[in-house]
Amino acid sequence: KHQQSSAALRLAGLHFWAAGQNPLAERLLKQSIEEHPKTAELVKTDLLDLYESAPNRLFKLNQFYQAQLQDPRLTKASELYYKLRVAEIAAERRGNIPRQLMSEAAEVAKQYSKSVRKTKQGTNAYGKVMFWDLLQKERTFRNIRLSGGEAQMEANFKKKLNMIKELEKDYLVLSKSGSPHWGLGSIYKTSRLYY
Repeated sequence: KHQQSSAALRLAGLHFWAAGQNPLAERLLKQSIEEHPKTAELVKTDLLDLYESAPNRLFKLNQFYQAQLQDPRLTKASELYYKLRVAEIAAERRGNIPRQLMSEAAEVAKQYSKSVRKTKQGTNAYGKVMFWDLLQKERTFRNIRLSGGEAQMEANFKKKLNMIKELEKDYLVLSKSGSPHWGLGSIYKTSRLYY
């Protein structure tokens, strides 16, 4: 009976979504998630698909991911992924990715590096967030000018030399993190450090 009521709620939600009755579909899918935790992940996927097709898509998606971040049972991989999604949604709204949101995601990625990379979703989120973080560091590196007096030039040169070594090491670590796309990007960025 439990499985049948779970399936019935989900199917009713999908039916109303197909009929264009999104608010009713959303209510039924949320009810299914609350009442049937065993099938919640599957129904959350349906709910996300519903939100992707909604006229107020960004608002609904942001609301969903923010709510997921409040779940005390959340794994670090999911927390990282949801923080990344919140930042991406904000970027889609504003036209640029908010530094504070990405910095928060980067802190999770750095602090829980091993545990977030235990899932494919976590590994990809880790790669993307850490690549972004390294781009910020590289921007700082590129903004150091070798100009001014001799003492200033020498200090800046040493700073650049130390930073290029750090960047090279960090890009190497990212290239081995298990995220093929961001690993390849890291290899490319390492080769571009000296230009």
